[in-house]
Amino acid sequence: MDTLQLEYFSEYGVPSEILTDNGGQFITNRWREFAADIKFSVRKTSPYSPQSNPVERVMRKLGRIIRVYAHERQTRWDKIVDRAERTINATAHRSTGFRPVELHPGVEEPLKIDPRLRPIEEEENGNEEVELERKIEEAAETLRKRAQQRKKQTDKHGEADTYQPGDKI
Repeated sequence: MDTLQLEYFSEYGVPSEILTDNGGQFITNRWREFAADIKFSVRKTSPYSPQSNPVERVMRKLGRIIRVYAHERQTRWDKIVDRAERTINATAHRSTGFRPVELHPGVEEPLKIDPRLRPIEEEENGNEEVELERKIEEAAETLRKRAQQRKKQTDKHGEADTYQPGDKI
């Protein structure tokens, strides 16, 4: 909780909601009191269903980056976590279509990337607040579409079997 306050809330502000898994640290009275004091709501993912937690996908990506880098330097993997995080935050995510830094007002880009490498539509248009709102709306719509696609794909794998009393299973 100290890390959240010192390293996240102080830089990005307090979110209105935090999505957590059902880990022991997130079901304690201390966590609930912390959320009430700081004034954010807590939403939990489905138990035993890490695919419903978008953070798990980012953690898998972070793990892949670290494994590739640390393959030859296994005792130094901790040295690249910060750089890997900044790289992920500066890379457009398929789920939103945007780089996370684009959706957080006032957050400096974690990697200095030559502006010539950016798509043309990212050039300044003079109205950053309207542009940010447009990006957030577009990202939310993209997330909804991706969720529908995942549900459709999941539903394709069949319906649950039904059983009657006396059936042998």
